[in-house]
This record gives sequence, C-alpha cells and structure tokens, in this order.
Amino acid sequence: MNEENSCSPPILTPPKLSFVEKNLHYYLDIINDCLPKEDLQTVLFDDSKIDCALIFSHKYIGSPDELGYELLKLFITEAHSLERIPHYVVFIHEAAELCADSSELLPQLQKLKDRGCSIRVCEHSARHFELQDKIHIAALASAAEILNICLNSKKAIRF
Repeated sequence: MNEENSCSPPILTPPKLSFVEKNLHYYLDIINDCLPKEDLQTVLFDDSKIDCALIFSHKYIGSPDELGYELLKLFITEAHSLERIPHYVVFIHEAAELCADSSELLPQLQKLKDRGCSIRVCEHSARHFELQDKIHIAALASAAEILNICLNSKKAIRF
C-alpha cells in the first residue's frame, strides 16, 4: 500500500507523565493542532474579560427615581474603564430602550463593545417597544440565547 494514499492518522504516543506534571498546554498541544499558539493563548487566557453576564431589566438601578437613573448611567459608564470587563451585557424589558440609537448611553456601550464585550438585547422586548430597527449597538437575542448566556456564564448578575 502506498503511504501517500494512507488514510490512517499517525499513532501518537504521549510521554508518560504523572497527572500533576501535565498542564493545560500539554493537553492542548495533543488535542488541538488547528489554531496557532498565539490564537489559542488569546482564546483561552484572555484576562481582559470576566466570565459573567450583567443583565439590566430596567432603566434604573434600585428605585425608579433620579438616583436610580443616575446609578444605572454610572454603572454603564464605569464598566468600560474597568481592568476586566464582563463578557456579556444583556438588556431585557424596558432596558432595551437603553440600546436604541437615541440613547445617551451609546458612547459608553460602544466603548464596552470595542473592548470585546458582547452586548445583547432581548428581541421580544425590542419588538414590544418597536425598537428592532433602532438598535445597532447590540445583537438581538432570543429568550433561549439569553438563557444560554446566563446558564453558561460563571456568574449572571441582574440589576
């Protein structure tokens, strides 16, 4: 049989190491040959983001008074300047309006997005408030997508 036509992958025999001596890189080198090491490092060891989802359901934090509105703006404004940002920021119910093109928070949301934060808006909320064509800063997400974000994040924090 000609070796050029052989479909069998080569048999790899990893060195015998104790479990303690093996690290993540060892396993990744054996399992993953499709990504360059630089890309793999970026994907797996991105310290700029925290594996959490911030969920906003109102246009305020706490009570629907002046302080509540100021707190929400402050939290969104400060989020992009943190050393580590959340992986996701999700807007549901009336908070979807905060992502509309007319929102005063767009510059702050853009800064978060520029740093790699994934911004999502509940598509049902966007439809309810007739915002589907007025939201460009965020991706519309189904209830199932939002649930998956919450369940797959290490932490989900609702404001």
